[in-house]
Formats: sequence, C-alpha cells, structure tokens
Amino acid sequence: MSDFSPDADRPTPDASPSGLTTPLAPEASASDGFDQSEQNRSKETPAVPAEVVEPAVVEAPPELIGAPEARDADTATPEDAQRAAERPVDPESPERRELEASPSSRCLNCQAELPGAYCPACGQKDQPLRQPVHRYMVEALSEYLGLDGRVWPTLGALLFRPGRLTKAYVLGRRQQYVRPLRIYITASLFFFFLLALIDPIGKLRNNVDSPSSADSTMTAAAYLVSLDQAIEEEEDDIARQRAVVDSLRGLILLSNGQDSIATASSGMVSVESLQSDVEDEEDELAAMSSSTFDRRLQTQKAMVASMNPDSLVRPSDVQQAAEIIVPRETNIRLGPDWMVGSESVRRLKNARTSQQQQDAGWAFGREAIGRLPTVVFLLLPFFALFMKLLYARRGWYYAEHLVFALHVHAFAFVVFSVYAVMIWASGGAAAVSLIGSILLLAIPVYFLVAQKRVYAQGWVKTLVKAYLLSWLYGFALFGGAILAVVLAAVVG
Repeated sequence: MSDFSPDADRPTPDASPSGLTTPLAPEASASDGFDQSEQNRSKETPAVPAEVVEPAVVEAPPELIGAPEARDADTATPEDAQRAAERPVDPESPERRELEASPSSRCLNCQAELPGAYCPACGQKDQPLRQPVHRYMVEALSEYLGLDGRVWPTLGALLFRPGRLTKAYVLGRRQQYVRPLRIYITASLFFFFLLALIDPIGKLRNNVDSPSSADSTMTAAAYLVSLDQAIEEEEDDIARQRAVVDSLRGLILLSNGQDSIATASSGMVSVESLQSDVEDEEDELAAMSSSTFDRRLQTQKAMVASMNPDSLVRPSDVQQAAEIIVPRETNIRLGPDWMVGSESVRRLKNARTSQQQQDAGWAFGREAIGRLPTVVFLLLPFFALFMKLLYARRGWYYAEHLVFALHVHAFAFVVFSVYAVMIWASGGAAAVSLIGSILLLAIPVYFLVAQKRVYAQGWVKTLVKAYLLSWLYGFALFGGAILAVVLAAVVG
C-alpha cells in the first residue's frame, strides 16, 4: 500500500500579476480526495495575507499643489507653485472652481501665509482669480494714476503747499503720496494732450490768414487796373534802385584814383567802401529785375486781359495759377540732405506756390511742438544738476534734487493745462487777460516758496540762487527749443 499525501496531487495556486494568490477553482477542489473539513477551513481563512495587500494611492490634483506626487497643502513650496504655474490649467476643473469660490489662506503667487489682504512676502493682493473687464480697467488706471486714495492728498499738496511733497519724500514719508515720477508723467501727458487737442498752430494760422480778402471777388477790368498799378510800382522801384547804383558809380569816377572822396551826407568816404556798396546794390538791382514777383504780375495781367471785362474773378485764384506757372525759387536749407528727414521740410523745399509753403511751414511748427515733451523731459536732469551745484554744501544726493525738479515741473504743467483750457474756452482772449497773467506769475512764485521750504535757507540766499538758476535754466530752455526744431527737421 503506497503512502498517500493529501497535498501530493493538489495543484499549486497561480500567482496573479500583482503578486496576489488566486483561490482554487471549484472543479479542482471537488475532484481531489482531501478532507472536506480542510476545504471548509480554507474557505474561512483568507487566501491573501494582509501584509501583501498594498494600500490604494490617491493622487492629489496638480492644480492645487503644483507637483505630480501627493503633497500636503501645508508643505507646498514655492518651487511647487512655479511648476504649477507652468502647467496649463483647465478653467473648468473642479479644483479651479473651488479656488474661485472660496477665499484662499495662502498667496497664489508664492504660497506664503496670508494674514490680510496683501501677501507679506511678495506684496500681491488677495483677489478673485476671474474678474470682469471693468475690474481690470479700474485696476490698471488705479495703478498708473494712483487712484487709490492718494491722488487727492497728493494733488492738494502739489497745488496749495509748495515743497510739501518733496520734504515728505526726502524724510521717508512716501506711502501717503503718489510717486514723483508718476506725478510728472501724468501732468505732462495731460498738458501735451490738451495742446494737441487745442492746436495752437491752427488757431494762430486762422488769426494770421485773412479769408475775407482771399474769398472776395471783383470784375476782370477792376483787377486788371490793380495789376497795372502793381506793375508800375514795381517798375518804379527798379528805376530807383538803378539810380542808386548809378550815383555810387559816379562817386567812384569823381574820386580820380584817390583813396577817399568827400560826400555831402557822410563826409569823407573811402573808395573801397563805395565799391563794396556798388556791388551790393547791383546784386539787389539784378534780383529785382529778374524777380519772380514781377514775372507773376505779368502772367496775371496776361490771364485777366484775355477774360471778359465784366466777368467776376477771385484774385486769390489768379495769383495761385500764376504761382504754378511761375514757381518761386526756394533756398531753404536746414542742414545736409541726409540729415533732413522730416516730411514737412521736404514739402517746404519742394513747394511751388506760396500756399504750399505756408502749409508746409505750419506743419513743421506742429512737428516742432510735438517734440517738446521729449525735450522737456531731457532738460529735467539739467535742472536737477543746477540745483545740485547751487546747493553743493547741503550734502544732498542728486536724486533728491531730481525729486524737487519733478514736483515743480509737475506744478508748471498743471498751470499750463489750466491756461490752455482758458485760452480754448475764451477763443484766445484769456491769453492777455488778468487771470491768465496771474496764472503764469504763479509759477515763479510757487518755485520760490517751494525752494525756501525745501532747502530751508533765508530769503536773500533763496532769491540769489533762484536768479542764478533762472539764467542757467533759461539757456537750457533756449537750447531745448533749438533741439525741438532740429528733431522736427531730422526725424521724419
């Protein structure tokens, strides 16, 4: 009788891919002849040991912690936030909706604790992730213009308390007022915007031109009479100039080779001086004899003579037609050809008629005014440098003088803005009114008071240094005006 082992023919359980054992199939256990009680015990005892079962891993959303592996929110680092910022975020994800709906206890920028409305580490404001367009616009304007409660104290101190803003900035009290550079940029941009809107060049041109006379009409016969009078006056001028040349030549002939000659009006006059005068007068006579004006008069006369004497003509139209037929010679030269890149200068050089020259000249004036913001901004460092030289013994840094320059220039631009609005509203009458004069006088008075309060010196020293500064900065302003003209001519 052979030995029998109950486990001899029992099949070995198969291992699952995860390393877990699988229970035996029912048909295999029924065909074997081992004890039924052993089978019942196998049903009661779990086939998989507890230590073999691995706990399920729950991955945290990467939008919350910024890393693919699980992290606790309290242990998130700035590196995690940086990695999360570089990943595309689904705007419809539940995690993002949760962030938008509930206030965050950590800064979304650097993950630091938020004790209040602003992050103590990076300064970012705690606000909703998604905002409407008007909120973005209001926030942008507030950041640029300082419309966050500081603008009204700043404006009041700037207008009515000279020197207060500069003293507060130098003493470190800077949070309650708008920054100096922002004040200057805002005031200057507002003034030059008004300047472009009002268009002083256009108003000046309207005052210079006389549209009533340019649009008037007369009969061809009457205009022909006026042309004959103008031609006769031109011929008389040429005859007088020729007489001057002949008289000078006669004086030279009377000298008989001597170095000087006695005249009734000037006494003894050298012959060399007379010869120089003769050359100048001959050049003037040649210019008058071949002048464009005389040829245009002759052209107009020929045009009007061919018309019906009773027909109505507009003199300005006839003059413009003559200018096109007989173009004016232009000798305008503002520098080498490679330097002149402005369109208005090219138009000025290529103008054929007086109207074209006037249009190009007014356009050049507008371009020169358009360069003033750049020029004034470039002059600010020179103003601060002059203040540094005048108060060298104060021991102040150059930047502190620059802050003073920004504040006083900002006040000047505010006054200029009010003055420009007054001129526009009154049609130019405010330019010579008493209120306009008081406004302009307020600028030097404001500067004196601000200088006295900021630098804390006596009135005598303050007045002397202000006088010196007016001369120094006056030369700088003159150079700035030249620079504006050059920029208008060079920059196209």
